[in-house]
Amino acid sequence: MRIRGRYHTIYYRILAVAMICYTLLAVSCTNKPTNSSEEKMCGQFINYMESEAKAGRMMGERTFKIKMDSFYSNYHARANNCLIYRYSHTGGFYYTVKIYDSSLIFIDSLLTLLEQNDNSKIYPSEYIDALGRKGDLLYAMNHFIQAYTYFFKAGQIADQQSDSCVRHGINYGLAMISYKQKKYRAATDYFKLSYKYGTYCNNLGRASLQGVLDDIALCYERMGYADSAVIYYDSALSVINKYISNTNPLYSMACAVVYGNKGGVLLSQGKTDSSIALLKKGFAINMQPHFDHPDALLTHIKLAKAYLAKNDLPLVLSTLTDIRKELDTISHPLTAEGDWRQLMYQYYDKLGKPDLAYQYYREYATLRDSIWEDDKTQLQTDVSRELKESEQSYQVGLLRKENQVNNLYLEVTISLSLLALAIMILIYVNYNKSKKNVSEITLLNEKVEEQKKQLEQTTAELRTSNLDKDRILHVVAHDLRNPISIIVMLGNIILEEETNEANKESLAMILQASQNSLELISELLEFSSDSKSGETGKKEIADLNELIRSTSGLLQFKAKDKHQTIDLSLPEEPISVNVNKEKINRVLGNLITNAVKFSPEQSTIHISAIKKNGKALIEVRDSGIGIPGSLLPVIFDTFTTAKRSGTAGEPSFGLGLSICKQIIEAHKGRIWAESKEENGTSFYIELPLA
Repeated sequence: MRIRGRYHTIYYRILAVAMICYTLLAVSCTNKPTNSSEEKMCGQFINYMESEAKAGRMMGERTFKIKMDSFYSNYHARANNCLIYRYSHTGGFYYTVKIYDSSLIFIDSLLTLLEQNDNSKIYPSEYIDALGRKGDLLYAMNHFIQAYTYFFKAGQIADQQSDSCVRHGINYGLAMISYKQKKYRAATDYFKLSYKYGTYCNNLGRASLQGVLDDIALCYERMGYADSAVIYYDSALSVINKYISNTNPLYSMACAVVYGNKGGVLLSQGKTDSSIALLKKGFAINMQPHFDHPDALLTHIKLAKAYLAKNDLPLVLSTLTDIRKELDTISHPLTAEGDWRQLMYQYYDKLGKPDLAYQYYREYATLRDSIWEDDKTQLQTDVSRELKESEQSYQVGLLRKENQVNNLYLEVTISLSLLALAIMILIYVNYNKSKKNVSEITLLNEKVEEQKKQLEQTTAELRTSNLDKDRILHVVAHDLRNPISIIVMLGNIILEEETNEANKESLAMILQASQNSLELISELLEFSSDSKSGETGKKEIADLNELIRSTSGLLQFKAKDKHQTIDLSLPEEPISVNVNKEKINRVLGNLITNAVKFSPEQSTIHISAIKKNGKALIEVRDSGIGIPGSLLPVIFDTFTTAKRSGTAGEPSFGLGLSICKQIIEAHKGRIWAESKEENGTSFYIELPLA
């Protein structure tokens, strides 16, 4: 089974691969030695079932079950190769029609049959196939770690037989598990191995390899390597054009999928017109009757994003209206609903309707949190760790088997030798020592396993607690902003009309308190959005001198209120840095505002920038009240206790410097301060040069 990174499955491709596997298994079964009439009957029935599949007549569940049960009840066929075919074919059929519980019963029966009486050695190919089927089934049921165990075991046996086809399938399964856990680098490596072995598999059509190339491109897209993603999407299209007939519906559907994927990458690169052309093409193909409508829906959503990027609001609205109708009729993942609500929020935001925009944003945020909760359980277990543990378990198993063989040789030698007694005594003594050591090691392993489980549980609880804290902080701060803003607005209106001086003074105090609350809410919102990750957002080459001039110019009015001067000392040549301009402006604005706040009236604030040791160095220096030595180590802490009022009574909330530090460190830079109480403060920022 192929589970695509684009959240959908191409049913006909699954069906084709499943039929190929069934045919191979049937041929291998009929090639086994047949010494009874039951085995001959089984071979005849296998040929009949395969002729049904080759003729393209897929039986329904009821018809299939009736034919199978009728054959096995009438002829009482119990030959191993016949039972293997029955369990494999029946389990595969239920897997294809997605009745996984029924499929699991037959696949488990198949494994039980092959693992008893050395049948796995008599039927090695069937055993590898059964392990792979169990891995596929567990993967489809979202039991990823258990699926990994069966893939790994099948791979170990396949390595001994040098079976390229099996290696192709095993590596593909491992790639999909890594992809589900968002380990895109590891998934890329597995996909490439799958493609390599697939090229040597004569039983795998080369046309199927285009899907692997498409998956590799998806991994590069998730990692942010857009150019590499485009290269692999183009390679997938080349394989489609070369190995699939233009008259085959699979050709059109496969092309449409790649068009949609590539169009999304071009959109992220800013190539909006090229993106729209491809997305329209892919959408038109897969919206045809009996084509891949779920893929068409996802492509349609990308098309709406492209129109939004072009700021074509009427076309955005009509497209989103059509998408809503498709969401109500086409099966789709939860993320599609979230994407639609996000686009509606962005549309109304651009249209200047904040109430509707906020309504859709709240719905989008709720869906996004739900998706995060679903993904969290999939990301808690590290597959790479499971790989090491499985390899170790495999090696231990080989050593145990080798030890059993050695013990057998010793027992034979002892029975034929006069020294048997002495040797048996020595073996007995060594055995007791080994048993004691094994018990101690087992006890230690149990303790380590218990500690590991406790640590994983504690880590998961901490992650949940942090997410809840940030979510509550953001919602509370966001919901408080509107009523307080209304208070400020109404207060200003009343203040302009009020004539009583006492009332004016009271209103001024209310407005000042409300304004302070708005500043605190703004810092809380910045903290909840910027403190969750070390990401910088979109970066670009900028002149640091221009950033300083722009920010200081905007803050001149604050300095003038206290009759202060902002003095700039900047070099004539530009200082180029690769930064997110908005966030660096936020850092500079925070430091300059602090300098104004904590400096006396008629003082001067000095700002300079130089190149030093291959880096850009910024200094913001004031002659204010300074920072006591006891508070200096904690000024960058979140919700720091180093909060003091400004020289004019301005409030301080203890969040600004923490946000500054997170932003600078996300840019691979550093920030620090030097100060003495009553002797002013100097803040330094160091950033890598572009």
